[in-house]
Amino acid sequence: MADLADVRCQRVCDGPVVGPDIDGSLEWFMRMDSGKARRHLVELVAGAGGVRKSLKKRRVPERAGRLR
Repeated sequence: MADLADVRCQRVCDGPVVGPDIDGSLEWFMRMDSGKARRHLVELVAGAGGVRKSLKKRRVPERAGRLR
């Protein structure tokens, strides 16, 4: 189960942006317009896998743990 919330701009807008809670830490991913990346994100959030290559290149580490 997931909770969704509208948030103001996070200044990482390069396509659709997602900010899930991963192991208690807010992580930001940009360019989430690929079906493969979205599937890997669902697996990650569900605890069924780690951060795969398709997500590593979309991760925004300088925004980790922060919400504007």
